[in-house]
Amino acid sequence: MTKPMPSGMPFTVIGAAPGQLTAVGGGTKSGLWTQIVSDITGLKQVIPTVTIGASFGDAMLAGRGVGLVPPDRLWSTPTETLVPDDRAAARYDELYRVYRLLYPATVEQAHDIARVQEETADTARR
Repeated sequence: MTKPMPSGMPFTVIGAAPGQLTAVGGGTKSGLWTQIVSDITGLKQVIPTVTIGASFGDAMLAGRGVGLVPPDRLWSTPTETLVPDDRAAARYDELYRVYRLLYPATVEQAHDIARVQEETADTARR
């Protein structure tokens, strides 16, 4: 399981230090989600023209591997670049702090809800 990274946390903690992010996949369709990612990471985020993601990247790497695509060819051109909003990041940090306090206080109820959902699903499958 992964957990969110609070804004301002250095990526070097996880062994990386990117200068910017590139968004791909379904999340790129939501301007709100991509902006939130930029805000909490504190990094610029590029939205490329081609947002297919994994399959396009796989094809590019395969093409490079067999010499059909030059190694210096960019896989996509940026359509938009988002910049982090420091005020929003401060709000997310505060919300995350409250969540961290709230979760231990409600963990039993969360497990009860999950159990009821699972029982309901089991009944529906019968």
